[in-house]
Amino acid sequence: MKKSVLYFSLLFALVCCSAFTTTQYWDIFDGVLRPVYDWDIGPHGSGTYADTITADTTVTVGATGADYTTIEDAVNYINGLVIQGSAYVTLLIGEGVYTPDAGAINLSTPYSSRIKVEGAGTYPETGNYSHTSIESVTGSSGAYNVTLNMDGTDWQANVSVGDLLHIKQESFGENKSKFLWGAWRVTAVDTTVNNRLTFRHTSEDAGSPALILADTSTSIIVLYKTIIKPESYSAGEIAFLCSSTPESFTGIGFIGSGEGFGVGLTGTGLVEITTCAFNGFIGAAYASGMYALSNIDLLMTECASSNSTQGFFGSSSGLAIQTVFVGNDQGMYVTHNTSFNFGYSSRVYGNKYGVRLGRSSAFLLGLYADNNYNNLGVKFDQPGSIYNLQDTAHSEAMTDNVENYDRARGVITYDGCMVIDCRAGATRIIPITSETYELPKELIGQLYGNLAAAALYFHAGTCAFGR
Repeated sequence: MKKSVLYFSLLFALVCCSAFTTTQYWDIFDGVLRPVYDWDIGPHGSGTYADTITADTTVTVGATGADYTTIEDAVNYINGLVIQGSAYVTLLIGEGVYTPDAGAINLSTPYSSRIKVEGAGTYPETGNYSHTSIESVTGSSGAYNVTLNMDGTDWQANVSVGDLLHIKQESFGENKSKFLWGAWRVTAVDTTVNNRLTFRHTSEDAGSPALILADTSTSIIVLYKTIIKPESYSAGEIAFLCSSTPESFTGIGFIGSGEGFGVGLTGTGLVEITTCAFNGFIGAAYASGMYALSNIDLLMTECASSNSTQGFFGSSSGLAIQTVFVGNDQGMYVTHNTSFNFGYSSRVYGNKYGVRLGRSSAFLLGLYADNNYNNLGVKFDQPGSIYNLQDTAHSEAMTDNVENYDRARGVITYDGCMVIDCRAGATRIIPITSETYELPKELIGQLYGNLAAAALYFHAGTCAFGR
């Protein structure tokens, strides 16, 4: 009995000491009122509640002079924060090549919508690099070597073999033919005899050399200062996993080295991906620069994904603006209740399959967008998929390049799928069975039961059912 009293007394004393030495307040956590304690951790503590952020804060990663030297440690710290009011936390990843273990980074916090992930920007600091002409295109499908005669010599100090280039259009709006667009690895630099740069262009289109050589338009060439490049992958591992989705990713290059993914988004909410590039995510089945699952609204602007099994893999909803998926096995693979609107100077080209559509998915090809110069423009995997053509310069060629599409009959012979033709002067839905010209009633019900119905709803004013 005396021992029990002694143990109880010690326990009571410990609890009392804890109560007097640990301050507690209350905060809403995932909609539930919960206690939060005064843990004095991390470099951004205010001295009272070190794990609570009440004003905009930047957490830095870099080799020297930063809060953390690894992205993993910085993300782990951010995961433990309580972000109050209108405050934002920016994860600023400094210049350099980061080689985290695949799967080691996982942003997982109920405050993720108040978090921004940013790289250190691009070279050059101002303006952009450009080329004066294309010297040559050699090699074969999937492995072309493109040599550019560069404009000026300021690029030479910053570009090395193995670097990731992002080549994009000069101006927003008109979808000019720029066959250099994409995210490419530098294979050679000639700064002694000539002023030339060579990169590996992985277009699967056998006609690419002629198209590239004929492209006399001006492009922007930038080099990413911040590169995330895991050394090795196991199947399905992710370089930067977001179990809860941040507000944005900006200015980061991702280089793959195996059968994995660059960025994985698995939470819910709106995510903006701006000026990011992905290259080298190759696997037997699924490997892509980025994938989005669950109920994510994805806005991609001025991004590029190349040389991967899938340029993008989505089981969500999304919108791409000024974004290219080029030189992949599958430019985009969207499936399972996915609605993806692809438009505004975006393009899917030079892939084995431009767009691969899985079950109950919808792909809307928007104004000034291209899905062209692929071995096959659209591949239907399963019933319940729609491919929507809006007003676009190459719509005829794209429609001809749809799997199992019979233009003479106006049908797709893959049961349960369809093309919605919304080009100027063509207000019709191309029905979809091998037996009839009429849209199957069971398909209508199936589409309106999931996100793929967005394709029908979105263009209700311009498209009409019928032959």
